[in-house]
Amino acid sequence: MLASALDVAEDRIRTEPLAFSVPFQIRKKGVESRFNAGTPSPEIDKALLHNVAKAHQWFEMLKQGQSFAEISNREKLSARRVQQLMDHAFLAPDIIKSIFVGKQWPELTTDCLQRSEIPVSWDEQGKVFGKLRS
Repeated sequence: MLASALDVAEDRIRTEPLAFSVPFQIRKKGVESRFNAGTPSPEIDKALLHNVAKAHQWFEMLKQGQSFAEISNREKLSARRVQQLMDHAFLAPDIIKSIFVGKQWPELTTDCLQRSEIPVSWDEQGKVFGKLRS
């Protein structure tokens, strides 16, 4: 078809350069989907990173005796929202590091963490969230 469209003999068309293979991934963030072709550069999910940092800060405040109500008043958030994000403080160090450098699984977002039951075991977290790649 190409030779015909170009009005050249078929034996003049080299087919090798016409096909290529490139790794890709589809990254979903809320209702938005991105198609990343090639080797993706690390992309830091600022919202996720912020929520992990806040969860650690709030956990320290809880350890010092503050209540969820006090933290939520200070942060101008509902106590429920503070409680929802608190699980982020218990992510495995390797998962936190991957979030920090932008190399977390593309599907690992704040929404994903809120919908998931985060295992207590760090090894189990890797298994559960590793399935996101499948």
